Amino acid sequence: MLPPDPVEEARTHIETIAEELKKDPSLLNDPGIQKSLGVLRNHDPLRFETYLKKCRITTAIKETLLSTLDEAEQITDECIVAEEIPVDIKAEASQIISEGWSFDYIYRVWQSRHLGDGRAGKALIISVGAQSCTNTNGIHVIVNGRRGSGKSDCIDKASELLPPEYLLFGDMSPQAVYYFAQEMPDGAIIAFDDVTFNDAYASVQKRCTTRYQQGAAHRVVLDRGPFTFTTKPRIAFWCTSVDRQFDEQLQDRYFAIDVEDSPDHTAEVISFMKERDAGIDQAVEYRETLICRVIFRDLKSHLFEVVIPFADRITVYDGIEQRGYKILSDMVKAFCAFRYAVRERDDTGRLIAAEKDFEDAKLLFDEAEGHGEEKYTDAEKKVLRALINCGYVATIKNLTDVTELSSTRLRDILNGRGQDDQRRYGLLAKCPHLTVERVSETAHYDPGPGEPTSKMTAHNEYRLDRSFELSDVYNSRIYLENRTDNVACRRVDVAVDVVTIDSGEEVNVDDVVKVRETDDVSSSPSGDVVAASGAQTSQNATSTTSSARSISIESTSTATSGVRQATSTSGEPRIFGLSISYYEDWAKEKGGRLRPKTLAEDGAINEGRAVMALEILKSSYGWTKDDEGYYPPSEEAGD
Repeated sequence: MLPPDPVEEARTHIETIAEELKKDPSLLNDPGIQKSLGVLRNHDPLRFETYLKKCRITTAIKETLLSTLDEAEQITDECIVAEEIPVDIKAEASQIISEGWSFDYIYRVWQSRHLGDGRAGKALIISVGAQSCTNTNGIHVIVNGRRGSGKSDCIDKASELLPPEYLLFGDMSPQAVYYFAQEMPDGAIIAFDDVTFNDAYASVQKRCTTRYQQGAAHRVVLDRGPFTFTTKPRIAFWCTSVDRQFDEQLQDRYFAIDVEDSPDHTAEVISFMKERDAGIDQAVEYRETLICRVIFRDLKSHLFEVVIPFADRITVYDGIEQRGYKILSDMVKAFCAFRYAVRERDDTGRLIAAEKDFEDAKLLFDEAEGHGEEKYTDAEKKVLRALINCGYVATIKNLTDVTELSSTRLRDILNGRGQDDQRRYGLLAKCPHLTVERVSETAHYDPGPGEPTSKMTAHNEYRLDRSFELSDVYNSRIYLENRTDNVACRRVDVAVDVVTIDSGEEVNVDDVVKVRETDDVSSSPSGDVVAASGAQTSQNATSTTSSARSISIESTSTATSGVRQATSTSGEPRIFGLSISYYEDWAKEKGGRLRPKTLAEDGAINEGRAVMALEILKSSYGWTKDDEGYYPPSEEAGD
């Protein structure tokens, strides 16, 4: 099938929205529409002028539009130049990848630019990992908080670390998601800031999230006949909102995070901002940004099917429904994808998650207080506590006095602030224990001459069921049962042991199981090595894995245990899946020296990765570089 013609796609796009542009010229601010108009201006100027006249664009608006299109082209050109990545940055990123620190490094960089809100940063980053898995449902993140609380900065700082070609950030019409997203690469991120959902936005996002792995289709009828727009697979949504008020189906698709919002945190953020204003090393930040982008691009160049061999030991309590478990499962797979270089594969090539991946996923899931229908925002919790303090019955005036929120803000929280049918999904719709009753009262008083003796007034009373309980502490509803070391559960490790033990002769599976049963399986987690099943095995058993070496960039303290080097089944480190012995043997075959081009001739890795691999060998494994190439420590310079 021929690739799509961008000019024809631009013509089709503008045709579909021409009538809307006539009614509302402000749609010209839409980045998708601007991109299509830019394509037409450069490649079909006659059609460009025709469309502007058809849409009744005035001369003043046209001049502004042309200026905007010129500026957009200049910014695009600058971004293309800026994304030329130096070899040393690629090499450093590759070392981080090969040692399993990808997630930790990106998170540390994000946290150095945004103070606090760690759970929001982790959720945004891990959603990208889920895009590199073929058996995930997608992690879509909504960050909530009052105006000025830092929710937009959470997404801004994460967006800076993404490769620009994978990000669509800004206001757009609902249908523009289809028009623009189909031109983006697989695994793109679409980000909205301070979104207020209406039915059209809700419908588009439901389709895209439902068809996460395949891409969503949108069919329109044009003058030339029917046309179908299709988004790319594995698109993830990031958005911010004051209140996450939309229907249950859409709420169920988003993993919700509240930003930190307290006087103490605000003071800390102001101090943090002052430190940055005093001067930061722009060169260091730019280098870190490029390293993160290289890591993300590498991750997006892979697609994994991830299995969780210990899934039958994951126990969930009441309150975790199917969607909640799917999000947890996707997080486990996403952490595993970030650490693909240090994770084993089964005999069908599937990536095998380790218990470390579950532990990190559970920590993030619990930090965000899980996922469920009755997960309340901080503002909603404030109103519910006020109702309890008012004796479970209160008017707007009562709630205003207790919460110190305005009556308008309280009505938004209780009734919803969305548009169309989405407006109905406030706290009254979310909390089944909360009801509202219209109460009428008659006031009697001594009238003046000719005045009535009474007056009737009406107001809303909000009633909370007295059985309702609101806990200030989130109790985890997920845990991993202890492993039972019997033959049945250890057979999943047989494939690894066969490779390790087999010396060319036939190996009996029962004999292998007996060997496994004699292993010391009671060692502490800190001394364990991750086996093919994701379970941990004794250092004294078949693995000879060495401890992870330190990397050239600073690592976070949370990533110091539970992750081993990328190894074969015998424990030898690997770079891009190839053992150190492979590189040494290949150097011997090539006269003791390796060049990127000769290494790439073998076909195992491309020339770009060959450069990175050789730089890692030089920086971490004692290899030397001279005019003739790279050679291992065992080779003399004159040989």
